[in-house]
Amino acid sequence: MQDILGPRIEVLSNRNVIIDGCDGIIDYDDERVSIKLGRIKADITGKKLRLKMLTENSAVIEGYVKNIEYIY
Repeated sequence: MQDILGPRIEVLSNRNVIIDGCDGIIDYDDERVSIKLGRIKADITGKKLRLKMLTENSAVIEGYVKNIEYIY
């Protein structure tokens, strides 16, 4: 759920990323997932990345997460 603070991103170790309040997937492969978060996007990079779950406004990414970058 997205509130006035914006999307919520939770990182569990370097193996899982949980995103609430996303607006969809822009691009996706096993080394990068780009997610639309309102007016910005987040690029999650790593190895063996996969979308474990995707709903209308949330996503769970599993794999070896190396970096999360916000692009305005």
